Order: sequence, then C-alpha cells, then structure tokens
Amino acid sequence: MSEIRVSALARAAILAAMALFHAAVPAQEFTSGSVKIVAPWSRVLPPNAPNGAAYFRVENSGGESDRIISARTDIADVVEIHTHEMDGGMMKMRRVESVEVPAGGGVRFKPHGLHLMLFGLKEPLAGGGSYALTVVFEEAGELDVSVDVKRTE
Repeated sequence: MSEIRVSALARAAILAAMALFHAAVPAQEFTSGSVKIVAPWSRVLPPNAPNGAAYFRVENSGGESDRIISARTDIADVVEIHTHEMDGGMMKMRRVESVEVPAGGGVRFKPHGLHLMLFGLKEPLAGGGSYALTVVFEEAGELDVSVDVKRTE
C-alpha cells in the first residue's frame, strides 16, 4: 500500500512540475504598431496532406480598429482567411475577405472558427518544425511571424 502512495505522490509532483514549466514558457509574440499576434501554431499533418491551417490570437492595443486583409507563406501556394459557420444544420467552411480587430480588443483564430487556410502545401507540416508567415493588416502593415507546428494547442 505504501508503494502506491509513493507512486501517486511522485506522479502528482511530476505533473505539478510540468504545469509550472508550461506556465513559465512564454508564448511567442510578434508586434507591428498597435497589433500583436500571439502564439501562432499549425497542427501536424500527414506528409501528403495538400492543405493546412494556421491559428493564433491577435490583439489590438490601439485606439482605432484594424483589419487583417491577407496573409502569405512560402510553404503554400495560397493563403486565405476562412471561418466555420452553421448552414442548414451543417458546419461549413467559407472564405472571408477580412477580419476586423477592434480597438482595445482581439480576435482568436482557432480550430472550427476563424483560421488561415493554407492551400497547396509545398512541404509537410511536421511536428517540432516551424514556418514563416506574413499577416497583412490594413493599418499596421505586414507582420512576419514564426508558426510552430505541433500536435495540438
């Protein structure tokens, strides 16, 4: 019985240490003017996947709203802004022209919501890797970020 308690205590200590380490690792942040992109990431995909997606949080500390109007990367032929929405009881993905980032607010690009769709991948999104992505804002201009490729967010 005492072995089980020690094992449970050891497990709890390891989990606590992992949680502290994870909390201590700062999220990547990239800033242009009053806009900031935080923690950009993509999901690991099979090597033959033709398309992928990029997710992140964007914050606007300025007094005026801004808009994401496009994006590009060398690892895909085309990057489009997409969202998911319900249509007749079915979840559908559709392209949007731009995304407003309100003054003093933010927008989250996440799975099953807003995201950047990467069409025609030229290389696989492999775990542990990263790639360069440029997000273009109407006012703040171009913001170059490094997107981490990982299993989940």
